[in-house]
Amino acid sequence: VFAALFVASLIVDCSDTSICGNLAQYRVVQTGSMSKKHEKNTYLYLNNINDQIQTFDLIKTEKLPDEMDLELYDIVVYEVDDMLIVHRIVEIEEPNEHHPDCRYFKLQGDAVESPDRHPVYYSQMRAIYTGDRIPFVGSFVLFMQSPAGWFCIILIVIGMIAAPILDKKLQTERDKRLALYFASLSEGENKDDN
Repeated sequence: VFAALFVASLIVDCSDTSICGNLAQYRVVQTGSMSKKHEKNTYLYLNNINDQIQTFDLIKTEKLPDEMDLELYDIVVYEVDDMLIVHRIVEIEEPNEHHPDCRYFKLQGDAVESPDRHPVYYSQMRAIYTGDRIPFVGSFVLFMQSPAGWFCIILIVIGMIAAPILDKKLQTERDKRLALYFASLSEGENKDDN
């Protein structure tokens, strides 16, 4: 079980910064920007939107749909300054004279009072959140990806290899001592018989 969880953490680590075509990917949410409804974000209450994501949730993301298929209130993963951010689309500005070739998307975290500073282009988006999440598993995944997690894995592997070897050596020593003990008892009985 521990090994399977370790492998899963490696897969999440690899998929955190890449996009693999049509394959679903799992990401760890590392901030609380989507964790609750901010009281000033009335669109969340008016539209009964209750799919908030907590810090350290492991979320499933899918391939991004076409630009024109993205809708208001979709949750997407986008990249800015080499960081991946998971936020909700709160406004879509259709192509116009200022940007005739693309849509502008305003994104915002549910727990944040105002939208992200700059509009997001479709080209910055990497994936869409499907609504599937595993609560708080991400903290374990992040630990397994840390140096301390690797150290624990190494200790467990060494323990799994060393334990049977040490057990066998200890059993051999016990058997020798028992043999010596019984041999000394036999000699003692032989001396008493003489």
